[in-house]
Amino acid sequence: MSNSLSDQLLKAGLVTQNQIDQSEENKQQQKARAKSRSKDHKAGKHQKPHRQGNPNASRKNPTSAKGTAPAPAAKKPAKKEGSDLAKFYQQRNQLERDERETEERLKREAAARRKKVRKQLRELITEHSKNAEDASVRFNFVVGETVKYLYVTEAQQ
Repeated sequence: MSNSLSDQLLKAGLVTQNQIDQSEENKQQQKARAKSRSKDHKAGKHQKPHRQGNPNASRKNPTSAKGTAPAPAAKKPAKKEGSDLAKFYQQRNQLERDERETEERLKREAAARRKKVRKQLRELITEHSKNAEDASVRFNFVVGETVKYLYVTEAQQ
């Protein structure tokens, strides 16, 4: 069972099999170069890389003989906006944030509806209550397991 990083990235859909194969080839080439360098170094064949350009050119003064600064060779390519993995995490975080906000909004709306219904119920009950203040007869009734009572008039009874 292989749980290498490349397998995990492949399963997540962040890389393709071609990209994995290419990276493995690059690794093998780097290992081969490192082996040949170490063999050359041990055998005394180590050579310094040759510099290109004019060896008489001054390092401190980059101006040419005319006295003007040399033009830049080429602009560097624009920095990549972010790796695919960073974009994936950014999109996932945005989706999770949106989901949390919608859940919170739905909870607030449900709470507001419950509050509104309770208020309407309370108003309905107070409007239609027929409790007379001069009632003297006790009326007992059961709610769940408790016995409750109201005072009513003889006409209401």
